Amino acid sequence: MVEPVALSDYAKLRDAAQGTKETHKPIEYGSGGGDNGGMDPEVAVLKHRADASDQRMARIEDKLDVLIDRTSKMATVNGLWGMVATVVGLCAASVGVIVAILTWLQGFHH
Repeated sequence: MVEPVALSDYAKLRDAAQGTKETHKPIEYGSGGGDNGGMDPEVAVLKHRADASDQRMARIEDKLDVLIDRTSKMATVNGLWGMVATVVGLCAASVGVIVAILTWLQGFHH
């Protein structure tokens, strides 16, 4: 993984690209290599920016993976309504049982 780059590093690469344009050897066609032996400084700046973008994208993907993992463990709206319905049903059933027991016990007094 490429290390994060400070803004001043971009400026140094840009200055190097502007200051060394005239010093490059011309590309020799037909020699089989097709390269002048070094990377054009402007291409180096683009490669550097692409590497930095890859780093940022990897960090974003990691954060998205964590977010997806956390949200998949959370209860859904339907699940929450299901829990509310269950609690209300248990409360109603408990009240019904208590009323039935009290009514049955009241029959012993008369």
